[in-house]
Amino acid sequence: MVEHAGADARRDRPTMRDVAALAGVGVKTVSRVVNDVPTVAPELVQRVRAAAEKLGYRPNLTAASLRRTGGRTNTIGLLLEDVSNPFSSAVHRAVEDYALHWDVLVLAGSLVRTRGGSGNSRAP
Repeated sequence: MVEHAGADARRDRPTMRDVAALAGVGVKTVSRVVNDVPTVAPELVQRVRAAAEKLGYRPNLTAASLRRTGGRTNTIGLLLEDVSNPFSSAVHRAVEDYALHWDVLVLAGSLVRTRGGSGNSRAP
């Protein structure tokens, strides 16, 4: 029988919960320190930062972007026929240039049709 490691064994980086446990504070306090909220007591800031340093904690920027006020991630998806097509490539560039002005990340992908297919299927 194969034993599976628990969730803690699979993690490769420490979480805010780990920092909170080591510093003896709540996760919300760790969050406030990480986000430089000025109302946190200096002694708590020092404890949290020391714990984070000891554990090698780095904020997960992807997770943080998902929890922004209003649920906005500042990311848009762009689906094009084929990004290697010069027209699609020009559209992609124009969208990225405009998005950059607004600090928005563009994730792009291609719809690639199968050769000789009906046009309704995608390549594997």
